[in-house]
Amino acid sequence: MKEAKLTKEFLDLFIKNLRFEDKQELNELYKDNSFEEFYEICLNEEFQTYFLTTNDDKPLALGGAFRIDEKSARIWLLVTNEFKNNKISLFKYVKNKINFFKNEYEILYNYIFESNFDSLVWLKSLGFKVLDLKIPNYKMFYYKKGV
Repeated sequence: MKEAKLTKEFLDLFIKNLRFEDKQELNELYKDNSFEEFYEICLNEEFQTYFLTTNDDKPLALGGAFRIDEKSARIWLLVTNEFKNNKISLFKYVKNKINFFKNEYEILYNYIFESNFDSLVWLKSLGFKVLDLKIPNYKMFYYKKGV
């Protein structure tokens, strides 16, 4: 696994190979399936985005932190089907990124489809707690320093 520069071609290939659960979430955000805005957001340095490929240059993961204000950010991660073969190295990488974001922000949060079991386990293992909100089909997780 390695960091790579995100290009439009990589993003197109990434989206074509997204895990089902992640494709659902992305399609929910971009109902018209036009990912131009998503691509522009990913290139914006303020959003602290990272892109990972497998060692043989297949798109693997795209994630980051959307800064809400000086104290809080929404973290996110989307993965392709290559996730299955790279779980351990990806988890280690993402854990380091989350720790970096925990140092930068007091509050981190993420919301996911409640059927996205890999993400549920991942967020809980990183110290995130479930926030009991009544959002159909979603679970919201948060991390707050000192809590």
